[in-house]
Amino acid sequence: MDGWGSFTAIINQTAVVQGGEVTSETHTLSFSGFLSGMENAPIVAGDDLHIIYRRGKIDLAVPYIDGANLYFRKNNAAGTPGRSGGWYRLCEM
Repeated sequence: MDGWGSFTAIINQTAVVQGGEVTSETHTLSFSGFLSGMENAPIVAGDDLHIIYRRGKIDLAVPYIDGANLYFRKNNAAGTPGRSGGWYRLCEM
């Protein structure tokens, strides 16, 4: 993550995801630093722990389950947050 800089994240999110499709979601997100603007990013996918948002070259996996972590990646990678595909853990939630 060298060169990306610092960030702050304030997250409150609930979601229902079925088969990778987000069927229901509400959130209050606030980001600064290199994540600034991600609170307005569109949802591109979901899994059993995260809703994935995309803005420009960054994907952000925001947890909606207690104990999951916040991850990011350059969006030219593939995989599951925390499991594969170039995801970097930003912090434990």
